[in-house]
Amino acid sequence: MLAYKITLTIFGDDFYPGTLPNIVTTQLRCVAISNSTDKTSQNTDEQLGFGSVMYMHNDIFEVGGQGLNYDNDFVEFLETNHTLLAEYKATEYHIFTEVYYSGA
Repeated sequence: MLAYKITLTIFGDDFYPGTLPNIVTTQLRCVAISNSTDKTSQNTDEQLGFGSVMYMHNDIFEVGGQGLNYDNDFVEFLETNHTLLAEYKATEYHIFTEVYYSGA
């Protein structure tokens, strides 16, 4: 059996995703967010120096041939929100695909 997980992480040195207005989407959910001024750890005043936000699909995994439009939801999200994200100083967009195999 094959299972897939796709995440979209958006970065920028001056990107403050905590100030983004709510991005309307029914297929993706925000799972992590950090601003460039967030501290690198609790024991230091050092700042991250970049902001990021990570989105995952609500279904998380696509198994076998089901959910054929899974990746299209990420494309639609970027087409719909790219201008807004750029206005908020997002400069890098990373899409990661994790593939899991379980066979006996």
